[in-house]
Amino acid sequence: QLLERLPDPGETLHLVFSGSFDSFDAIPAMLALAAPATIENLGLASLGFNERNTATLLRLLDNGQVKRCSFLCSIYFKSMQDGGRLFENLHRELTTRGHQCKAVRSHAKVILAQFTDGRFFTWESSANLRSCRNCEQATLTADRELLEFHRGWMQEFFDG
Repeated sequence: QLLERLPDPGETLHLVFSGSFDSFDAIPAMLALAAPATIENLGLASLGFNERNTATLLRLLDNGQVKRCSFLCSIYFKSMQDGGRLFENLHRELTTRGHQCKAVRSHAKVILAQFTDGRFFTWESSANLRSCRNCEQATLTADRELLEFHRGWMQEFFDG
């Protein structure tokens, strides 16, 4: 309901939300609004995530709505008892499917969605992929250069 439409090329939507849902929910919402297009390449960076995020991501990958995924989370999240368990499960599930997953020193919260119809969307937010039940802000921008900017620094973590 928060995301009523996708931005036009070069446009940025500014959003404020209550934390009553996971930021990850932007991905299925974008897929629904962009249908029948699917996500060719999905990039995710978050301090943390939850089991529901993992289950939804794996379902989207397995049913072909997302073709490729690169996932960064915080080394801090991985060091936590529950976070470590969640990370190890996600890492195993993604890497056995041929995708990238790594815990790094990062506090970034970004969703990059390159769609099969040639559209590029970048979600930049204060929110992690899981909700912390606080007021959060996000922007959703339709711009290839912005997506490539974020993809570049994210790939540096995977490469090094």
